[in-house]
Amino acid sequence: MNWGKGIVLVLVFFVAFMATMVGIVVKHAQVDLVVENYYEQEVRYGEQMEALKQGLKERHKPSISFNQESRRLEVWFSKTLPDQGFNCHLYRASNSKEDLFFRTEGNQLMVSMNEAPVGQWTIKLDWEVEGKAAAFQSEITI
Repeated sequence: MNWGKGIVLVLVFFVAFMATMVGIVVKHAQVDLVVENYYEQEVRYGEQMEALKQGLKERHKPSISFNQESRRLEVWFSKTLPDQGFNCHLYRASNSKEDLFFRTEGNQLMVSMNEAPVGQWTIKLDWEVEGKAAAFQSEITI
């Protein structure tokens, strides 16, 4: 065998190896979108940014705490919200099946996180104040 055939064989084996590796990765890859309707949310991006600005105003900013011992998440507003309350969305970027949604009519929310897996969570709050949408987003670790 001459050196030309050896180079061709090495390239063929390399391409076969790479194709096998790509096939294995694609077969076992888990792709979770953060939200199902991501296109619609991207179209409304400007509205979301205005809501986040409104939510960061000092008089509307919520307080969030997580007690490690009791595994309880507490969200409250220092000023009383109007009667419509607020929505709370807890999501994990690693697994969308573990997302949690809550709706409250008052100005505080207490959630037991005993069943929730340990790790990084993103909490999104949205409410309406003075006829304008407001939102807040933060990261918590459980």
